[in-house]
Amino acid sequence: MIHACILALTILTTAVNADTSKYDQKISRANEVMVEAITREGAGIPPQLLRQCKAIMIFPGVIRAGFFWGGRFGEGITVARTESGAWSAPAFYSVVGGSWGLQIGLESVDVVMLVMNQRGWEALLKQKFTLGADISATAGPNTASAQSDIDIALKADIVSYARARGLFAGLALNGARIASSTQTNRNFYGRDLSVDDILVRNLPPMPASAASLMVTLSPYK
Repeated sequence: MIHACILALTILTTAVNADTSKYDQKISRANEVMVEAITREGAGIPPQLLRQCKAIMIFPGVIRAGFFWGGRFGEGITVARTESGAWSAPAFYSVVGGSWGLQIGLESVDVVMLVMNQRGWEALLKQKFTLGADISATAGPNTASAQSDIDIALKADIVSYARARGLFAGLALNGARIASSTQTNRNFYGRDLSVDDILVRNLPPMPASAASLMVTLSPYK
């Protein structure tokens, strides 16, 4: 009986680890996207925006939802700036639909959104909003942009970028619906945690899989 209980516990533990590993991989991919977004000379995200944003949303590998329908779907993470200036543990969010401009024909797109002001932050904490309807989103400038363009972006609600086929550029995502992934957050952290619990109250400890991302973002506290 004892051996049977130990075996069952081992199987359960393995299953939990297997379930969380895919989320760890998503966080790792998010870090790869941010490294590319930061280091791409002349076409990366301006450091000024990273230092002043309230939160960063990263969606690796957003895919087309259908061959004839132009909608897209992807799940990614959000990290927020804490009161101390450090970054929070990641909360999982999803992005669905939207007009993707010239990128719409591509199978997979990496997306980065910076939440720049209080209005954008409040929309993020509502857990569900639509870009271009509930909140405005602007195609972000790159590091080679004029200072005037960067100054304008600093006043935006959300600035967004996309990477596909090696190219990284600002892209407006009107109509895209952003929502918190409640079930994924529960699966990953092993308990019910709201977006506020993760991004505002900083209740969960920093997962080991987010260590590299924290290093990547550390210059922009």
